[in-house]
Amino acid sequence: MKNLLCSLLLILSVKGYSQVVFADPALNQTGITTVAGTQQDESLLPLDGVVNLNLPLLNLSLLNALPAGSCKIKIGLGSKLILNPDFNLSNTNTSNYFNWTATNQGGQVQLTGDLIAPLPANFSATGIFQVKGSLLGSSTITINFLVTNHNTPEILSDENPNNNTSFLPYTVVNPVPVNFSGINVKREGCDIRVNFSAENEVNVSHYEIEASKDGINFRKMGQTAARNSINYSYIFPLTDVIKAALIQVRVKSVDKDGKVQYTETKSVKGTCDGSLAISLYPSPLPAQQTMLTIRADEGIFNGRLSVSLTDITGKLLGNKNINLNNARQFNYETGYLAAGQYLIKVQGNDSDAPVVLRFQKW
Repeated sequence: MKNLLCSLLLILSVKGYSQVVFADPALNQTGITTVAGTQQDESLLPLDGVVNLNLPLLNLSLLNALPAGSCKIKIGLGSKLILNPDFNLSNTNTSNYFNWTATNQGGQVQLTGDLIAPLPANFSATGIFQVKGSLLGSSTITINFLVTNHNTPEILSDENPNNNTSFLPYTVVNPVPVNFSGINVKREGCDIRVNFSAENEVNVSHYEIEASKDGINFRKMGQTAARNSINYSYIFPLTDVIKAALIQVRVKSVDKDGKVQYTETKSVKGTCDGSLAISLYPSPLPAQQTMLTIRADEGIFNGRLSVSLTDITGKLLGNKNINLNNARQFNYETGYLAAGQYLIKVQGNDSDAPVVLRFQKW
């Protein structure tokens, strides 16, 4: 049958009728992401929240373009989504090829793209449209890549009409704010460990850990992605910009639509033990230098220290115990080291976490 159709179309072309073009308009699986581009669960689209509808558009023919006027795309958003009122269809990333319009038909918004320029052979692009949840409940997005052959001297013959349709079920929900059921903050050496619990983790993008010297001006110390877990843990170092007698720590949840929520604020000692706030001198270490000086940047060295030296792969090169009394610094022998990068670990008494610092010898 296909051979017969091709023969008839060829005869029509020879007799002076419209030229026939064989090509293959096609669709890939439609998906939804946040406006920032991260994956969005289609079963948890937020009411009044804006998301991106991503529509992969293809011409699978390796030889022929789709003639202008030969095709159109129709997108039905279903009964629970509308086009974001702030989104300009004329600025969508496929507007060089399609003239997009929006109408209300049969209780849903329908987007129509008329092909106004030839769609090149072997074409692949993703049309992006901003939509938002308008009603609670479930519905389905339907997409059709239609051959119309409207007012064109070139007639498109679709090589495979079975790849012109796509469907995407979705559900619009009323997101419940995440429930922080607990937060615990503990100093460990020169680090702060933050443990917190979260429930009803719907529409949450990530959590940001914040700290403040005065309880008013908070600084972001890091973040962790939401992963549908009840318990989270995060560690941040006590850097010079945050050290204080007491610091205030809190966690901020950031939803995919940008809404935020905070835990209660916890206080913790914001300075680390003197034996563990250290630095190295000189760094980098010159080739002729035989000693590395280890300084106490805060407090003093008291009692027994365990000091070990490894190369960057973790191979142990040296290990010794040092007893110090009210010392501000001590030296470590490095004359035998070749040029390269090394790690030195200083461990205080059993209650202190070790500090590992990297240095380079020229």
